[in-house]
Parts: sequence; structure tokens; C-alpha cells
Amino acid sequence: MASGAPGERLREEARCSVCLDFLQDPISVDCGHSFCLRCISEFCEKSESAQGDVYACPQCRGPFRPENFRPNRQLASLVDSVRQLGLGAEPAGARQCARHGEDLSRFCEEDQALLCWVCDTTPEHQGHRTAPLREAARSYQVKLQMALELVRKEMEEAMMQEANVGRRTVLWKVRGLGPGELQAPPSS
Repeated sequence: MASGAPGERLREEARCSVCLDFLQDPISVDCGHSFCLRCISEFCEKSESAQGDVYACPQCRGPFRPENFRPNRQLASLVDSVRQLGLGAEPAGARQCARHGEDLSRFCEEDQALLCWVCDTTPEHQGHRTAPLREAARSYQVKLQMALELVRKEMEEAMMQEANVGRRTVLWKVRGLGPGELQAPPSS
């Protein structure tokens, strides 16, 4: 669970861990985590690491089956209440530059920092690559998805290797061999 003020914790609980936006048509999977129906459906369509019809939860890696999706109406109602209370908005002043009082609308790649338009024009950031905040967020989301896919592929490979070791162990036991023993070819 997220730490911080109750409003902040509530806001975090109302967000989908895939798209990071408020949950829409929340669906719970077998492990109990909830996602937007669209997000988890797209995740299943794009997932290359499924074992048959079993997928790994994007949040905890626990197994789930799409046929076991359960609409989470209580969570949908809670998310709607969070929206109506205005808890989705950032706290006042949290998205403004402390130095200039302007909206933080730019991102500096070199310093990995949020900037206002005034900061972006100062000598401190001259020559730095900056981008609109939304564009930078999309770019990092793509990078994160690519890294996640790489980790999924590595996990899939590790699981296949683990299964192969398991099969070899069973064969060794059946043949009466130890893991380090090799069967010598018959002598002529």
C-alpha cells in the first residue's frame, strides 16, 4: 500500500498499475490485483510469456487465467467517488516551480528534473535536452514497457531452463545416475 496522506493513498489505490490512470471497468485477476479491463486484456493479447492460457500478473507475477476475470464493482464505485471528491487532482502548488511559481511543464533529460518554462530558458539548462512533460512521460513509459518485456523474456527463459533441469533430474533418478555422473559408452 502507498504511504503518505490518506487522500494520496486513496488516489494510489484507485489507479491501474498498468496505465497509471484511474481504473476504468476494474477487473480482479486470480491473485486479487485489479486492473482496467482494457489494460489487462491488452496485456494478455501482447504477452509472449503465457504458459497455455495462464498469464503472470503484471503486479505480483502470480498466475491468472482470463476466464477467471471478475468485475470489481465495489472498486469501480470507490474510484468514481475518488474522482467526484477531486482527489485525482494534484495538491495545490505541487506542480508549480518553487523558484518561479510557474507550472512544471517541461522535463530535463540530463538532470532528470521537472522544469517550468522559465527554468528551461536559464543558463543552468542551456544545451540540455528538454521535452514537454507529457511527451517525456510517454517516452519513459515506452522505455519501461520495453524493459518489462525484456524481463518477461528472461523470466520465460529461466523458467524453461528450470523445467529442463527438472526433466533431467527425473531422467537421472530413473536411470539411477547422480547429477554429475555420465553414462560411459559401452566398451568394444
